[in-house]
Amino acid sequence: MIIPRHRAIAAYMVFMLSISTVNAAPIDAANTAYSKGDYAQAIRLYRSLAVYGNADAQYSFGMIHYSGEGVIQDYQEALHWFRRSAFQGHAYAQNYLGMMYYLGKGVNKDYREALKWFLRSVAKENAGAQYWLGVMHREGRGVSKNYKEALKWYRLSAAQGNADAQTALQLPEMIEIVQIK
Repeated sequence: MIIPRHRAIAAYMVFMLSISTVNAAPIDAANTAYSKGDYAQAIRLYRSLAVYGNADAQYSFGMIHYSGEGVIQDYQEALHWFRRSAFQGHAYAQNYLGMMYYLGKGVNKDYREALKWFLRSVAKENAGAQYWLGVMHREGRGVSKNYKEALKWYRLSAAQGNADAQTALQLPEMIEIVQIK
């Protein structure tokens, strides 16, 4: 039996909507369990979704291992799940990968790798990654020391409400750059 093209497309769209609805309910249930402190339930739900490629669940499952809430803190496991999520374009996972490489949590410090992940994350206007790019430019790690560039990234991050960036703008070297302008 040959199905007309428009019916095949309609059937495909209905199928895709049903999948997204099915995936939305479990991630919402996992987030609710996590916010209520029911880590066992959250872990079970996040893990089941993460294994099947849900980038949000992979990030959240990575965060659980990064922070050690409901599990023993395990940076290697966090790194594994952040990578899987980051490769799907998840900005928060990309930011956390950058942080782990910058700080050497679960990996050797690697400023170039940190820079790569922060740049991917800031492409999606992630305030955390903008802050970390400010840090990298202020400290000259992985990039040339450049207070003007640091100021630019801190301002972008602070404009989104990042408290660390707002604090960094009060550092003497940042105030001096502002006064020079």
